[in-house]
Amino acid sequence: MSLTTSPLDELIRRIRDKAAWDAPAARGAHDELGDGGPMRLAASGPVEGQVRRPLARMHVRDFYLIDDNEAFVRFAYRSLLRRAADMDGFEATCQRLAQGGSRAGVVCSLRLSGEGKVAAVQVDGLQLAWIAWTVERLLRAVGLKSTARRLSVDIDQWITGYSAQHAEESLARTGADLAVLRFIESWRAPLESHAGRTAVLEREVKILRDTVHELSTSVQQLRGELHYARHVTANASASANAAHSSGNMPTDGRTSEVNSTTVSNVPTSHTATSHKPINNADLDAYYVAFEDANRGTHQAFIDKLSVYKGVFETLQQPGRGALLDIGCGRGELLDHLKGMGITARGVDLNAVMVALCRERGHDVAQGDALAILKSLPDDSLAAVSGFHIIEHLPFEICFELVRECRRVLQPEGFILFETPNPENVLVGSHTFYHDFTHRNPVTPTALQFLAQYHGFAELQIIRSSPYPDSAKVPGDDPLTRRVNGHFCGPQDFALLARKPAAAKHSRQA
Repeated sequence: MSLTTSPLDELIRRIRDKAAWDAPAARGAHDELGDGGPMRLAASGPVEGQVRRPLARMHVRDFYLIDDNEAFVRFAYRSLLRRAADMDGFEATCQRLAQGGSRAGVVCSLRLSGEGKVAAVQVDGLQLAWIAWTVERLLRAVGLKSTARRLSVDIDQWITGYSAQHAEESLARTGADLAVLRFIESWRAPLESHAGRTAVLEREVKILRDTVHELSTSVQQLRGELHYARHVTANASASANAAHSSGNMPTDGRTSEVNSTTVSNVPTSHTATSHKPINNADLDAYYVAFEDANRGTHQAFIDKLSVYKGVFETLQQPGRGALLDIGCGRGELLDHLKGMGITARGVDLNAVMVALCRERGHDVAQGDALAILKSLPDDSLAAVSGFHIIEHLPFEICFELVRECRRVLQPEGFILFETPNPENVLVGSHTFYHDFTHRNPVTPTALQFLAQYHGFAELQIIRSSPYPDSAKVPGDDPLTRRVNGHFCGPQDFALLARKPAAAKHSRQA
C-alpha cells in the first residue's frame, strides 16, 4: 500500500474486489477470466540455474558444473554473497569471462570481497585457486595478456579435471536434476491452460449452487402453498355443507371474519372504498409462503437452536411445568422439545400454521397470545418462548406480555425472546423490512431493561447467526474487523431472563 493510499481507500478497494467476484451472473457468463484462457503462473527462471543450490560448504569445482557462463555468474553470486547479482556486477563479470578470465578468478574475487567475508561461505580448494588467480593477474599486469589467457584456460581445465570421479558424479546428479526440472517445465503450459479453465468452472459451480438454493426455496414455498390450499379446501367444503344444510349460502367466497389488526391499521378514508377487504385466509396464506421462503428449512431452524444449548435442558428436570411457545409458526421448536421429552404447547394467530402443528400431534391453540397468558393461573408455566415475535408488537402489548410472562412463570422459570439484531447495520437498515408486518427493530438494551423493570433476573443477551466468513471483507486490521463487525456480525439476538426464586408478582399497570 502506497503512502498516499489511506486505510479506508484500501478497504474500499478490497470491498469492490470481493463484490466483483461474489456478484451474481447469468449462467454461462464469464468474468475477467474471459472464456477460460491460460492463467499465467509465476516465472521460475531457466531450469539450469535451479539445479545448484547454495550450500554452507562448497568446493571450487562445484562452480564448474554449470556450462553456461551467465548461469555460472548467477549461481556464484547466490552461493558466495547470498544474494542475486546486481546488474552492473553481472555485466562486468560476464565481460571478464568473455575476455579470457578464469572462473577461479571470479570465485576468488567474490569470496574475498567485503560481502563475501560477511557471508563466510567455506570453499574448499580456494587457496590453490587464489594462487593461480594471483599469477594470472601478475601476467596481465606485466603485459603478458595472451600468456595470462592461456593460464586461465589451464586453471579452469585443471580444476575441472580435479577429482574427476567426483565431478562425473556431480554432473550425473546435475543432469538428473535438469531432466526432472525440464519435465516439470514441460507441464507449465498445460497447467496454465487448465488453471484458467478451472477458475471459470469454479465460477460456474457457484452460479449453479445459487440456482439450486433458489430452486430449494421455491420448493419450500410451493409446499407451504400446498398445505394452505388443502386447509382452505377442507374449510370451504365444511362451510359449504353447513350452509347448504341451513339454507344460507354465502354470496361470495370471502370468509366472514376480517383480520381486525389489518383493518384497524388502515386509514379511515380507505375503509369506505370499493376495494375488497383482505380476509384472514389471504393473509395466512401469504405468511405461510413468506416463512417458507425466508425462514429456512426445518432442519436449519433446529440447527440454529444449538446456540441455546443447556437452556431447554433445564426443563427436563422432574416437576417442571410446560413451555408455551408464542407464535409457534410451523412448530419447529415444538418438534425439537418433543424429541427431548419436554412438555410444550404453542399458540399462533395463523390458522394454517395451527393446522400444520396439530397434524404433527402438538397442542396448539389459535388465538391471541396475550389473552391466553391472562387466562393462565399464577406460577403455572416453566418457560415462555417467542422467536421473532416482539418486533411485530406495539410497545403497550409488549409491556403487558412481559409482565404476564413473569406472573405465569414458576420461580426460576425463564423467558426466551429472539428478534432481529439492529446492531448489525444491514439488519437494522435493510433485511428487517423484508417483513411488512414488522413494526420497528428492538435493541438489546431496550428489551433487557423491560425485563429488568418487571422483576426478571439473570438477564443474558445471546447473539447468533453472523454472516458467513465468505461475506466478510478480507483483512485482519482494526478497521476491517470493525467494518465486518458492524455489517457481518450476528443477525439475531435473544433475551434470556429468569423469574427469581420466591419472587413476588411484578408491579401492575
